[in-house]
Amino acid sequence: MVTNDLRAIFLVGPKTGHSWHPGSRAESNAFINKALETADKAPDHVRFVTYTTRFNRAHWLTVDVLDRTYERADVDARRSPDGNEYTVTTKNVSRLTVEGSPRTVTLDGQAIKVVPVAQPFRAAVTFDKTNGTWTIAKGEPAGLRKTHGLQGPVDDAFMDAFLCVRPTGTPWNAVAGERPDQALSVFQANFAKWLRGDVRVKNDRAVTDRDIADHNLILFGDPNSNSVIAKVAGKLPLRWTKSSIEIGAHTFSAADHVAVIVYPNPLNSKRYVVLNSGHTFGDEDFRGTNAWLYPRIGDYAILTANGDIALSGFFDERWQLK
Repeated sequence: MVTNDLRAIFLVGPKTGHSWHPGSRAESNAFINKALETADKAPDHVRFVTYTTRFNRAHWLTVDVLDRTYERADVDARRSPDGNEYTVTTKNVSRLTVEGSPRTVTLDGQAIKVVPVAQPFRAAVTFDKTNGTWTIAKGEPAGLRKTHGLQGPVDDAFMDAFLCVRPTGTPWNAVAGERPDQALSVFQANFAKWLRGDVRVKNDRAVTDRDIADHNLILFGDPNSNSVIAKVAGKLPLRWTKSSIEIGAHTFSAADHVAVIVYPNPLNSKRYVVLNSGHTFGDEDFRGTNAWLYPRIGDYAILTANGDIALSGFFDERWQLK
């Protein structure tokens, strides 16, 4: 069976078990060879589904911002053979980019004229949706927004260059020394064992402006033990003192809890800052299959002294508590 729209073929060879049926193999090879004839040409019709802007690109279409992360987002986009007309329907998308130099783009039934602009590099047009109305975008989204590479959760910070920052000061409470130290040690060991590399580690006092510019910062400790945490703590959506950790309406004793969070770095909003976490999956998961290597917490969590999750959740599309 061959589908009419998507390039896919489904073959069932008779009485062959797990081996290739000769006729099926010939059909498969013919189908693949035919597809390869146009493999280097982008299609004029793109249908794309995503649940997060970490995975947001298909050929000439990029989904920049969602209405709601982790809910299904759909885009069905067509362009005319001459590239002048684009017709796009969307669901759960509030910012997208199409490559090319269209004269008219119709988004969810709304026709938008595009004024040609000389481009020194590849041409593209970005559109924003506000209160259901699409317009040509003017610059980057205002304020903090969940966008590609800055949409969480914690484990997403390790998809790009990152630097682990260990504390050199004295923590307010023993748990804020022991739990982060253990988290860093386990992360280093698992990364070396399973991912065949050594994580970058620096002392907090040695972090430079270049480090802040080039890396997601993975900070271990508390505001009293880690000077970089102290610099950013006041601009994170939690309050951590010697006696308590507060996030939203929840308050936990700092004597036996540690905060974990991923957030746009207040010192460089194009990068993440993470508190007290490496990958949220571990050695036992690596021993299984890739299917086990998925995030175990959201954008933030409060952990007990033994590592149990007391609270976990996600920020909204503007990195605010829901």
